[in-house]
Amino acid sequence: MDLREQTYEQEELSAQERLWRFATAVYAKPGVAQACIAAQEEWAVDVNLMLYVSWCAREARRLGAEDIRRAQDRCGQWRERVILPLRQQRVAWREQKSRAVEYAAIKQLELDAERTQLDLLATLSEEGARAPSANGQDSQEEAVLLLKHLQVLAAHYGLPKEAFGPFLKALNTP
Repeated sequence: MDLREQTYEQEELSAQERLWRFATAVYAKPGVAQACIAAQEEWAVDVNLMLYVSWCAREARRLGAEDIRRAQDRCGQWRERVILPLRQQRVAWREQKSRAVEYAAIKQLELDAERTQLDLLATLSEEGARAPSANGQDSQEEAVLLLKHLQVLAAHYGLPKEAFGPFLKALNTP
């Protein structure tokens, strides 16, 4: 079963559930988590935004700079006020054996908060435009759209257009 089959077993799933399944399946692929964390630590990139733009390519939804800005606006406060403080505390407790219970609890809270952010992003996708070949998109068309989305995201962060190359490579590894 390939990634597409794993994430789209049922066509009637909500956008929120489709994005969540896509994000968790992609993040579990070898090399993806490392590429995401590297982008997050090196450039303060929002990993959920990376996953969202990738999912939009899968969904044949075309995104431009304005769409990325809208996505950032939609979930930026949630990320700043909820996710980042949870992450900061989790990282602080990571090596403290006396905080193992609290660490596990805050890690789950952070994951729940990230799912909420993905839900916010998924609602945006329902407002977005579909690419012209939405009904018959093949993997090559999806790859081209994904590359474009990642380049737009890189520009949003003021990064070179090839900044997400390691992420893209990990996504394309079988």
